[in-house]
This record gives sequence, C-alpha cells and structure tokens, in this order.
Amino acid sequence: MNKPIGARVLAVLFDLDGTLIDSAPDLAGTGNDMRIARGLAPYPLAHFRPMVGSGARGMVGRAFGVAPSDPATFATAIGLTLLTVFAGTLIPAWRAVRLTPMSVLRAE
Repeated sequence: MNKPIGARVLAVLFDLDGTLIDSAPDLAGTGNDMRIARGLAPYPLAHFRPMVGSGARGMVGRAFGVAPSDPATFATAIGLTLLTVFAGTLIPAWRAVRLTPMSVLRAE
C-alpha cells in the first residue's frame, strides 16, 4: 500500500498480546533483563509465556513473583509515592517560606 508523500498517518496500532505476532520472547527478555540487573537468575521463556497479554503488571509479577495486591508491594508503592510527593512539594515550599516578598520584588 503506497501512500503519497505528505499523507497523514491517522493511527498506529500496537499488538503486544500475541494475537498477530509472538511477543513472548521480547517480553521474557525484558523480564529477564530486570532480574539480571538485580542479581537474579533469568527464567526460561516458558515461565513468561502465560503472562503475554497481561501487560507490565503481568511481566513484573511473573519476573519477581509478586501481585499488585501483595501487601508489601502495595505498601512500598504507596510509600514511594508519598515520599516523591513530599519531596516535590516540601522543598520548594520550604525555600519559598524563607524569602520575604520585598526581597523577591527587589531582585526583579
């Protein structure tokens, strides 16, 4: 199918659930890359194949043996989110409180 030069692409479709292409080897490779980066042994492709179509949660769950409802995983996710929000708002607020309005106006 040839399109004229300058024709607009209206949509790009990705098929990662294995219906059109076999994406299990790529997903397994990514899962094993995460394991190896953490000093863990890689799993065979057969370990990851059942999770094809489950997305990132499925891949991470299969790679590390955790579920989104796992209490430790849930607590860690909440803790990291709160820490990020706290650091992202506390530091700028702390700096702003130390300034006086007149010093800011004089600096401009």
